[in-house]
Amino acid sequence: MKRMCCFGFACVVGLFGLASAVIALATNYWFLVETSTNNTTAIDVVSMYQYPYHVGIWLTCYEDKIPDSVNPDKLISGQCVLDYDFQLQRTEDFARTSAVSLVLACGIMFIANIMGLTGCICRRSTPILISGLFTYVSGICTLVAMCSFIGRIVTGQSDLKPYDNISTKFGWSFFLGWVSLALQVVSASLLVGGAKGCGSSMKSGNNFA
Repeated sequence: MKRMCCFGFACVVGLFGLASAVIALATNYWFLVETSTNNTTAIDVVSMYQYPYHVGIWLTCYEDKIPDSVNPDKLISGQCVLDYDFQLQRTEDFARTSAVSLVLACGIMFIANIMGLTGCICRRSTPILISGLFTYVSGICTLVAMCSFIGRIVTGQSDLKPYDNISTKFGWSFFLGWVSLALQVVSASLLVGGAKGCGSSMKSGNNFA
């Protein structure tokens, strides 16, 4: 019974990890750029940063007005535009890697959670063990996505640093991605460790108590 509760808890943690990753993927508060009106020197020099905005995996959303450099016809939703015009090729590579890796992580997590729940319901060890291994893989994909997004910011926003009236920070969507990663590691450790630690009482394909 205790073993079932442990595996059930691991599956619940995995579901929260999946939900966190999906919310992070769907929201646009990974990175925020705020400008101060006290000093307009930087705004005059760097026209593309005239207005505060926030960045997601897919979109850049302007909070007030959009710069003249953004074509209004290309707005996806409200004042959000799909990221497509990166100044550096490596910035675009980082952006694409973060998006693909996080989508892949969500897909693997979904399969892992289905297998884990199936193993708990059917009281079988093999699906639970595979679910844990899959969750480790999804964690690696999530880690790649998070590090790639940091690389995207470092290479793409470096020209903001010299200006005092422009402040930048990572948003709650970004930190939610790290929360998802932590939950995936906990879930995978419980599933794999529990499945392998049961020894002879939990043979592959046999019922467990």
